[in-house]
Amino acid sequence: MRINGGSIELLFDYMAMGQGFSVSVPRSDDAPYDRILDNGESLYKVQIKSRRASSSSVIVGLRRFSSGYTEGDFDILAVYIENNDSWYFYPFEQKRKSFRINLKNEPLNNWDIFKPSAK
Repeated sequence: MRINGGSIELLFDYMAMGQGFSVSVPRSDDAPYDRILDNGESLYKVQIKSRRASSSSVIVGLRRFSSGYTEGDFDILAVYIENNDSWYFYPFEQKRKSFRINLKNEPLNNWDIFKPSAK
């Protein structure tokens, strides 16, 4: 059974709140991000995607309507891989239409990407 996008977003909320973050949801569907995550010092716009892995890598498309995302649309891409129950997080820096996640070499469940830097 494939999990739908709304369920993945709720799973993100549950996991993020379990890590101690506050999570906000945009009130309109036209926002280029799915959630705002608050770590107490900073806010992050998060775009959430999910995929199923059929090999050791997964292609993630970054399309919004008929075009790609542009810088500033979101800060962090959160990708949930359903069949290994793992989250992968990536800072968004430039316009990309897709990229490949190497499941063997990429850091997984790295919620520290949202934690305040030590001062």
